[in-house]
Amino acid sequence: VKETENPGPHRFPPYGPECFQYAVWFANHYGASIELLHVVHPEAEALDYPVTITSMNDKRIEVGKEQMQVFIDETLAQMQVEHQWERLPEVKSVVELGAPGSMIAGVAKKDTVDLIIMGTQDKHSVVERIFGSMSVTSLRKSDCSMLIVPEHTPLGQLEKVVYATDLTAADPYHIW
Repeated sequence: VKETENPGPHRFPPYGPECFQYAVWFANHYGASIELLHVVHPEAEALDYPVTITSMNDKRIEVGKEQMQVFIDETLAQMQVEHQWERLPEVKSVVELGAPGSMIAGVAKKDTVDLIIMGTQDKHSVVERIFGSMSVTSLRKSDCSMLIVPEHTPLGQLEKVVYATDLTAADPYHIW
């Protein structure tokens, strides 16, 4: 299970805790571990434009690692109080520098991930509207299943699942 996000340089987005709770629930239910991935988009310093891996990016990666550990500890503690689970899944945090959509798919492939869980929000820039959001890019480039959790979607008991189909001839084989 992989929960992915691309917050700004030093913060996790408001949908982070809810989305991470889905990852914890799935991992706990299936006895899986979690690889929590934070992708830092490279920024070039004014004097070092050709070299994108600079001290500024290194600092952003370090701050991201520190904030991820706090995020993990706080969310797991909250979930343990709320759910009283016997055990919580192992969580490994990873911070990478790169283009988020490609990096998410690349890490998932490299680490043979079974499921990518990521948050999404309604606000998209003009560039995202033209080229697609990080979720869409990750979906197109990934070889594994994905669960997209919309912003402000609290974790609840799953009671119904929708299977969307285009009624191709292969669908009955997957349903039955």
